[in-house]
Amino acid sequence: MLQHLPYYETNPLFQTLEKLVAETFSKIPLVFSKLNVLEVFTLFQAAILRRNNKHVIQAALVCRTYYEKDYIREVLKYHFGNQLAISTLDSSSVDLISEYEEFDLVISTELNQSSKLIGQLRAINVSAFPTGSELMEIRQFIRDHFFEQIGLDKKLIYPFEK
Repeated sequence: MLQHLPYYETNPLFQTLEKLVAETFSKIPLVFSKLNVLEVFTLFQAAILRRNNKHVIQAALVCRTYYEKDYIREVLKYHFGNQLAISTLDSSSVDLISEYEEFDLVISTELNQSSKLIGQLRAINVSAFPTGSELMEIRQFIRDHFFEQIGLDKKLIYPFEK
């Protein structure tokens, strides 16, 4: 772990934990080294990653045909596994989606614009054969939704982004 210490010392979360440990244990005769803080940091990261792995987005899939629904559903399941709980709906039920407030995202092959809002929900348009950029847009939504739910900055959590 010591070889990774210089890299993590620049992380703002590590610095906050280090300061918190120093303030908390200054009144108690316990000595916490940077290695101990790194262990706390990795435990904290593991807890957040565990929560991220359990995070599920309720998605409505709206397509023109049964074949599109079946294919796109399997493609989404392949790429996102359990991160998306997909419910397939008909195009006639698009207006009802925002009324029941059970969905976080609408994925559709029928929207006119590439992405827009249906009520307060984010809607992402995909083609009958979803492209890499369309899947990346869904992946980005899932990541943003998770960080919005826990209220943390993406830069603090693994994988560390700049």
